Amino acid sequence: MSKITAIRRLANVLLMGMAVIFIFEGCKKGEKKENQAPETLVVPREINVSGDRSLITKVHLFWMGTDPDGLVAGYEISVENGPFFFTEKSDSTFLFSIPVGSRYASVEVRIRARDNAGFYDHTPAVLRIPLKNSDPFAEFDTKFSSRDSALGVISLFWTADDPDGTDNLKSIQLKANNGNWITLDRNLRELHLVPQSGAAGVTRAKLYKDGSTALAEELDGLLIGDTNTLYLRAVDLANASGTTDTLRRLYLREKKGDLLYVSGDNTAFGFYNGVIKDVYPNFDILDLARDNGALQPAKWDPGFDLLIAQYDKVVFTTDNKSYPNAATGASNRLFESTAKSFLSYFNSGGKLFCIGFLSVDTTLGPTSPVFGAFPMERVSYSTGNVRLKNSNPALISKATGYPDFASNQISSKIIPFYPTSDATVLYTGDL
Repeated sequence: MSKITAIRRLANVLLMGMAVIFIFEGCKKGEKKENQAPETLVVPREINVSGDRSLITKVHLFWMGTDPDGLVAGYEISVENGPFFFTEKSDSTFLFSIPVGSRYASVEVRIRARDNAGFYDHTPAVLRIPLKNSDPFAEFDTKFSSRDSALGVISLFWTADDPDGTDNLKSIQLKANNGNWITLDRNLRELHLVPQSGAAGVTRAKLYKDGSTALAEELDGLLIGDTNTLYLRAVDLANASGTTDTLRRLYLREKKGDLLYVSGDNTAFGFYNGVIKDVYPNFDILDLARDNGALQPAKWDPGFDLLIAQYDKVVFTTDNKSYPNAATGASNRLFESTAKSFLSYFNSGGKLFCIGFLSVDTTLGPTSPVFGAFPMERVSYSTGNVRLKNSNPALISKATGYPDFASNQISSKIIPFYPTSDATVLYTGDL
């Protein structure tokens, strides 16, 4: 072996030894590296506005987080140094509150990321948000509310909202004339006022949101036999109230008796009004045909229900005309529009005398509310001219205590109907 070869072998052995030493040194157990906390960023980082340029109390915020040695599992959020709450979301809409009586305020939000090992950012992202309170608003819906004059019931409808969000509404407030403000539920959008007295003067009113149960609140200051002004406003969580809306010159009529004449027939109004006066001098009139049905309620239920419930007896005359509803634009015969209300009136013990004029072109389908409310199973239509004979008797009594009636002329265009099985037939006609 040459000297050079021996030196090379020795060098290789030394190199192999160094490699083994290096490998063993690299595998030597050291101290475990600590988990690094995540970092958090909120968008925007700051909001540099104030006064009237401040944000409304409904604010949408975004945030994000990074973790150098793991994953961001979610975020913990604190408002005004309150307790942190956890969310997996990276954005949310906040509805902040402003101190009562204040128009401006600021709110501090802290957000910290939390990683999959449960560690959180020890230096949370902090955002101070300048806020301003926006006034809420409430406005009468004059298209649906009672207008000009009312008898027995005032129906009110309105809209209400808050630029800061509907959830920022606290209540709705209502007042009549010089009476006191009353506070109503913020979600209420209609109310029906029933005066406790029908005599001229100042009275209180029971309040209904439907036709069944009165609210605990009552409204004072209503004027019977005089014009009324009603006031409406909304109040928000900061106790700020918006502009007061008014409904003016609403005349509330006196109640004269326990009989109500509901007229839906201009042609027959004078005749039946005179007949009723001859036997019942003190009664009230609701003319639903006047001005092409302008006084018809926007919603029959519960306004019309609450009105007729105040009377022991109702006389109802109606023609075959379809009247457009001033609020909805839909056209219906009064015979059908009032059917549901009269059914409720029947079931509560009310007495109704109804005279309905139909024609051969009247179509009352099997689902018409008329058949559910009145004791009629169906109507008999004829292409010919059905007449009530000029005979004595022409109307024949079928019940004890009711007299027969004679006719001094032939009555044409008669449209008979078939009674229901549970109806009590008082008269039949000699056709």
